[in-house]
Amino acid sequence: MKRIVLLLLFPTLIFAQRPTFTLNHDQIETYSYAEITVHLPSSGSVKPCLDVRLTGTFTSQLNESTTTEGFCDAPDGSIFRIRFMPTKPGTYRFTVKSYAIRRRQLKNVLTTGLAQTGSYTGTIMATSGKRVQPVTPASTTNAQAVLP
Repeated sequence: MKRIVLLLLFPTLIFAQRPTFTLNHDQIETYSYAEITVHLPSSGSVKPCLDVRLTGTFTSQLNESTTTEGFCDAPDGSIFRIRFMPTKPGTYRFTVKSYAIRRRQLKNVLTTGLAQTGSYTGTIMATSGKRVQPVTPASTTNAQAVLP
């Protein structure tokens, strides 16, 4: 009888403590950004930044939604961040979710899946401010280098 070996690679985050979420400011100016920091236990993985997925949905008072991905901000995968820049004044509801990416290999076929590990909801108030649009470079074609 053949034995089928399943290889499950779960970050320890599924079994360890839940992630903690922190919002840097609950009131910001338009074209400034709110940042949500997620602290996770170290997974001990070789590539810990690839073991977690962070998504956020931000919804305005007019029910206009924006979904964005977070990013890893620590070599050991213990800190992730997600940022949102409102373009109009008003109240924005948000939900940020963290997922552990699980990989399963059966023979030579690798499949991946997501297991939600935490979520955070709240509101951000955007007020009119000095900024009228995002800062962008004036031109990238006329860049000049200064040589010694």
